[in-house]
Amino acid sequence: MVQRWLMIVVVVLLAAAALLDVTGVVPGAGMLAIPFLVLLAAALYMVRTIRSPREATAAADLYVPLEDASTAQLDLKFGAGELALTADAPDGVLLAGHLIGAAQPRVQRQDSTAAIRLRQPFSLGRRHAHWRLALSPAVRWQEVRLAVGAADVQLALSALEVGALVLESGASTLTATLPRAGEVLLEMSGGRVTLRIPADAAAVVTNRIKLGEVIIDEAHFAPDAARVHWTTPGVTDAPLHVTLSGGLGTVEVVRAD
Repeated sequence: MVQRWLMIVVVVLLAAAALLDVTGVVPGAGMLAIPFLVLLAAALYMVRTIRSPREATAAADLYVPLEDASTAQLDLKFGAGELALTADAPDGVLLAGHLIGAAQPRVQRQDSTAAIRLRQPFSLGRRHAHWRLALSPAVRWQEVRLAVGAADVQLALSALEVGALVLESGASTLTATLPRAGEVLLEMSGGRVTLRIPADAAAVVTNRIKLGEVIIDEAHFAPDAARVHWTTPGVTDAPLHVTLSGGLGTVEVVRAD
């Protein structure tokens, strides 16, 4: 309804500006109306993307079928609330979940690759969102990219085959059990992050954080002389590479139980 009224206002203003300009009553009225029309267009876009508090707390189940995918990608943005992501989707399902604060994924398929894009909608009077998502362990995930704002995030991805895992963390509390192999990049800008290396995985951890607190389990990872690279003792070619970047928070790297 609000969108319809905004559209009507835009049309009326356009017609009035054109009439005043053509009749010479207000020369240049068409040009003068442009800034106001830009503002109205921006307002219309916001109305289309903002969800009401009722929509923001609506619950829904989410299923993306596996179909013929053998590889996949995930691009997920979650602003605030609680998020849990695991690697135990049911057979035949690429992505499953239960969402309080519903959202619709965009799925693009090309050949045997499925790319999923999922965003938490903005809402007026935002209420607490709670997403529980599960990825299929039956495919290779070329890239999993997760950006979170002020959220409580739990990731359990040790069973996942991943090429690259990118974690962008704001003022969040994030705990992640990492895959056993692949490239992991943490880009943090505040908050607290705990990265758990699977007990049977060898890893190299590279610390590029200058501002912030970095705690790495020295009982399981040996530092070089510069304390930049930390490796599993006795391993020369670790399959898991973890890079820490950003700062202004606390990150801890530990061995999972």
